[in-house]
Amino acid sequence: MFFVVCLASCSRPDNSANTRSEGDDTIKTAVDTIAAPSKPALEKISILVLPPYNVADASIAPNIRKFLEEEIAKDSSMGLIDFPFRDLMNVAYQNVFDKRYCKPLVGKVDADIFIMSKLDQKKGAGEQDADRWSFAIRIYDVKDDSQTNSGIKGTSLSGPEIAELIRSRRKELTGEIRNHYQQQP
Repeated sequence: MFFVVCLASCSRPDNSANTRSEGDDTIKTAVDTIAAPSKPALEKISILVLPPYNVADASIAPNIRKFLEEEIAKDSSMGLIDFPFRDLMNVAYQNVFDKRYCKPLVGKVDADIFIMSKLDQKKGAGEQDADRWSFAIRIYDVKDDSQTNSGIKGTSLSGPEIAELIRSRRKELTGEIRNHYQQQP
């Protein structure tokens, strides 16, 4: 007899979605919760830090790109793009400090934000720690083709002093990047 009841229930169409008992609601709710589409994870802002605009010999200049990359990488909401030297062959990416010179880069690199920097040598002594530099940073938003000057800048600083300034103002820098990126329409 049990066998006949099982066969009968297996051969009839599934109407469990139309008829629910009190126990089914609990199971259905659990299944709906699991199967429900979850909210998409927050996207990371993809960032490419360009080499600095530098009128002095690059071999003695502080590595501001490295300083910026190290500090931006500490923010989990930002995805730092490893500099794509191979993809940018035959593309001018050096000495870029304005959005109009970023146009050739936009077609080669899929980034939301470009970070540009500029170094001016104020005093040259031939040694990186003794030389004095002024620097400025710009943030270029690729999606809305706008740029803004960062409030983080320095005048007459040594390489280690530039690194320390960027390190100490990391939250301000990442906040500027995030705010500039979120101002998109």
